Amino acid sequence: MVDYIGSETIKKYYEENGIVLSDRMIAARICNAGFSVEEVHSSLQEIQARTEDVDLKEQIEKYISREKTMYEKMEKSVPKDIYRLSVWHERDDDYCDNGYFDDFGTALLVAREMIDKEKDVDKYKIEKFHLMERTQLPFKGKYWEMGHADGCAEYGRNGKLYDIWVRMEEEETQEITFKDEYFYYPHPFQRGDILAMHGDDEKLYIMDMDAEAVAARDRRKSQWGDVTDIGIAGVMISRRTGRIWDMDEWICPFEFEYAFIDEKTEDVIERAALEMRRILLGETGSFQYIFDACARRQEEYLESTRISLITGIKLHPHNVFF
Repeated sequence: MVDYIGSETIKKYYEENGIVLSDRMIAARICNAGFSVEEVHSSLQEIQARTEDVDLKEQIEKYISREKTMYEKMEKSVPKDIYRLSVWHERDDDYCDNGYFDDFGTALLVAREMIDKEKDVDKYKIEKFHLMERTQLPFKGKYWEMGHADGCAEYGRNGKLYDIWVRMEEEETQEITFKDEYFYYPHPFQRGDILAMHGDDEKLYIMDMDAEAVAARDRRKSQWGDVTDIGIAGVMISRRTGRIWDMDEWICPFEFEYAFIDEKTEDVIERAALEMRRILLGETGSFQYIFDACARRQEEYLESTRISLITGIKLHPHNVFF
């Protein structure tokens, strides 16, 4: 069974308060937590073997069967099918196209060879399209048009498959509800708490949830199909770049630990996080300090990373024109 909680803070909270999650909640969490397909399937089969929830047993069977069918459809090609390989480069913080292939196997082989050779490649994906003879995409001496993707397989650097999606015919779809059901996972975090993502302290998260936010979360139960990860909302601040932005979505509390920051810290980003917490709690705080601290860290980040692509010489921000 995978460690579906992760957070030591949550584990301790559950143990001290005698909180036990249902098999259905655990299964939903495992499916939405970013584990590899192999890990998800093996963990779901463990739950399936022990649970007394007959409906969940049947839904797990359908879920695993559907994903196996999708992978088979991904591998199978018909004339004019094409596979686009995209590789995530850390330096670009984005996917970059790395070629088009006639079959899935070749695209997968090339991807794995690139992973072995390039250190900054973190993950890759292979998308399946069916081509139409029109315009725009040069391929084999003709111009083609790619419609919407018919499928996508995403892999990690270790070569494990982490997600598979393929367009299915209506008769091939099977009703599976546990993965997309609404569950609220209990947690001890409160408005103003400064948190860090489990296993990654590069970003700080200042939790912003009050009674109104909780009510909004509950309203989404009937509005959204997939809200299994609802739990934490707030503001993120990057230690490395000084960037601040709102969290785009609610994140499961299982991802977080408390970030204990000394009130006398000299780190400008930690001090900015403390100021943000004071403001959220209705105390006196300085927006000006937050702005200045982030601007200072952004300048340091730009100065440390600005490199001429031609000479390889580092340039200061005032030497670079945008």
